[in-house]
Amino acid sequence: EHSSSRNEGSSKEERARRMKVLVQQSWGKVSDKVDELGVVFFRKIFTLAPAMLQIFPFRDATDLEADPRYREHASNVMRTVGTAVSGLSDVKRLLPVLKALGVRHAGYG
Repeated sequence: EHSSSRNEGSSKEERARRMKVLVQQSWGKVSDKVDELGVVFFRKIFTLAPAMLQIFPFRDATDLEADPRYREHASNVMRTVGTAVSGLSDVKRLLPVLKALGVRHAGYG
């Protein structure tokens, strides 16, 4: 029984390792398109939850997707995702960075 639980742990670790590799490989296929991905990502958010636009400084833009503030924020978010994906190999180092980002964003509403 003890060796069985040891095998399960090893299996979970192997699945986690494979998942990290798959996420990193997937991100590698799209990482050169972060600008467009960011625009699409926020377009989807604002389609699903239009009120979310009100918490952003570009809420008054007449042409949102052409607004440089919007485009810069969208790109920055996707670059942060890329940093997180890269950091999956050192989660202990990544977690404090993501927690700090979450705390900062919690204050935005």
